Amino acid sequence: MTCPFCQRDIRRRERSGNKCGKCGKVYVFDPKTNPLRLHDLRVRRHVDKLRAGRGLRFTTSQLWLSLARKQVGEPRTPLRFFGCFLGFVVGAAIIGVSGWAAFVYAAPVAIASMVLVTLIVRWFFRPRAARRRLVTVAMPLDAFAKQLWGVWPRLHGGPIEGVVDDSRPAGHRPARPERVLLCPVNAATACLVANGVPQRLNLHTARGLDQVPPGLPVLVLRDASVAGQRFAAQALAALGPRAVDVGLTPARARVDRHLPRLKGTPVAPEVLGHLRLSEADAAWLAEGWWVPLASVRPAKLIAAVDKAVARTDPDHGAAAAVGFLTWPGSPR
Repeated sequence: MTCPFCQRDIRRRERSGNKCGKCGKVYVFDPKTNPLRLHDLRVRRHVDKLRAGRGLRFTTSQLWLSLARKQVGEPRTPLRFFGCFLGFVVGAAIIGVSGWAAFVYAAPVAIASMVLVTLIVRWFFRPRAARRRLVTVAMPLDAFAKQLWGVWPRLHGGPIEGVVDDSRPAGHRPARPERVLLCPVNAATACLVANGVPQRLNLHTARGLDQVPPGLPVLVLRDASVAGQRFAAQALAALGPRAVDVGLTPARARVDRHLPRLKGTPVAPEVLGHLRLSEADAAWLAEGWWVPLASVRPAKLIAAVDKAVARTDPDHGAAAAVGFLTWPGSPR
């Protein structure tokens, strides 16, 4: 890896204890020991992406999920390697029967058999195993936050520029708001507040229905999850036509490969029966899949809120009557 201080390549044996053997400075993340394979330079690159060349601010959760996007995966189980083991046994048996004298001729057949048996076994067991596996972020958020807020400032002379601590409740309560932003995800609200979006658009932020002032248009922002879908359904039922769901929908989350898709415990399809979902969205949620709203980068999140406000403006009555909004660049 490259030392974030002296910019020289350092081998594994030259950096024990996260200390560069060439300049002597200690860094925060080492890809060989970090569950997300992080190193300080990679963190800085993701910070640049989140800031989007505009000096945008972002939360701890947004940085964590941005770094985890390519690292989320399924925990290893013995079944995962059963096909490989059985393929090896079949290949070895073919070589043993053929005899070592015919090794040159038997080896290609043995290797092909190993590959074939491996694929067949893993394909046969995959549907049942996939339903049981969870897809999570290898490094918990609290462990990442501890490194980001506790260790990084000490080793780099200060916190990462632009980062916002979303462990503290965030909100904006103007005296005479024009609209309400109803969002139960504090990381998203903290990002918007840190970038001055509710202040600029005169939005009253709320986490629950009990915090929504009467009579104002309401924009509902939420995760693409079973809980998020229920939250949106409850808000629309309680608030009526003045509420519009502008959140991250399952339809959007399923097709956007830039978002990290996580998987929790599957739910019975009948649990989702009362929600207005397409067959594909219901099946996806029933398997346990979900995408957190905090995985949306600040630039896209801000653009989505700006677009929602513009389309729910009284001068855009026809657009507001549609009943749903699309995210920037998303298929309609």
